[in-house]
Amino acid sequence: MIQRNYSENILKKKEYSKETLRMRVYKHLRKEMANGNLLPGNALSLKEICEKLHISTQPLRDALIRLEAEGFVSIYPRSRVIIKLLDLNEIRYLFEIICAMEMALLESSYNKFKEPDIVSMEKLNQEMKKAIENGDYIAFSKPHWEFHNLFIELSDNYIAKAIIKPMKVRLWNAPRRRFHKAWELMACDEHEQIAKSIKSRNLSEALRVIKQSHWNFSYNEEYLRWVYL
Repeated sequence: MIQRNYSENILKKKEYSKETLRMRVYKHLRKEMANGNLLPGNALSLKEICEKLHISTQPLRDALIRLEAEGFVSIYPRSRVIIKLLDLNEIRYLFEIICAMEMALLESSYNKFKEPDIVSMEKLNQEMKKAIENGDYIAFSKPHWEFHNLFIELSDNYIAKAIIKPMKVRLWNAPRRRFHKAWELMACDEHEQIAKSIKSRNLSEALRVIKQSHWNFSYNEEYLRWVYL
């Protein structure tokens, strides 16, 4: 019995280490994309990645399969992997769908917003501004996600929750060619307007900001082209 338990523990440790390695490779590639070090349309050098991370090809393959499932890369025969382009039409459609769904989620969760939620939105927005001023767009992404996630968490619409998350992942985590500080700060100003509107119990104004500026493709098109294309 002791020998059996020992063997099982060894297997569990090996599996844990394997899973941790896969996740480490996955996070490394996502970070490189977010930082603009791996650009859309470029081919990945699998050999260089393995050498840099001191890993075998297996955890890299596992990470790439996940990235392909999430829409970040395309895997072709003979180990050719291309970072997937986010084209203008895809961005347009994502903006349109996310806009409609966030408006629906906010309407359904509006009466559930309490003072601590408003305070949390304000705090997250300040964290975003600080990260932008420091030029740290990785630090910016976490509070940005959490700010918008409040609409989802307070809503009971579990179908919308399941649909909207992968769309936001595809848009926000897509590799960028460059960053636009003024645009990101503009988004923070819109967040502030949304939070103030909810605080003052002005739902129509919060919905207006979401529809006419924050998730309005035409309003943001110039910046989207500069950042992604």
